[in-house]
Amino acid sequence: MSISTKVHWYPHTLRSVAMAGNNLCQDKAFFYVVPPREALTIENLYLHLKLTFDAAVPIGDRKLQYIGICDEIPLLITQDPNYFRKLDLNMAADPVTRKLELRLNLTSLLNKENAGWRDRFEEGTDLTYIIIKTVDNTRGISNVATIDLCKADALYTTQGIR
Repeated sequence: MSISTKVHWYPHTLRSVAMAGNNLCQDKAFFYVVPPREALTIENLYLHLKLTFDAAVPIGDRKLQYIGICDEIPLLITQDPNYFRKLDLNMAADPVTRKLELRLNLTSLLNKENAGWRDRFEEGTDLTYIIIKTVDNTRGISNVATIDLCKADALYTTQGIR
């Protein structure tokens, strides 16, 4: 009997999810990509986001503060989750059209072991949520922006899926 030094690669599964035409309320939104049930790790994550800020939001507050990754939705909006990493953007929307568009590679923020699966609204463990955060002044506003498109592409290593 010998010990194999060969690296065994697992099959990959790509998941793409999109949301369009929803309102962004308050200053944070959480977006969850549902992984395959047999996911072992999350390897890559890409985000394409298009927002149109509401006309009632002051020009100075039409900013995207950061995009982040976390492992849970905190009970209070002011709390940070256990696992939390972010890209500070402070990106302002176009002052005339009120639109903001960006494409980001979020792979560097990932905890690759957080590929947990949850059923509908049940809480699971080791999840990967994308946080979309506008400036703090938009907290308490019921319609901050319209999400024209929020598309995420995630690549998972999986077991048993061919």
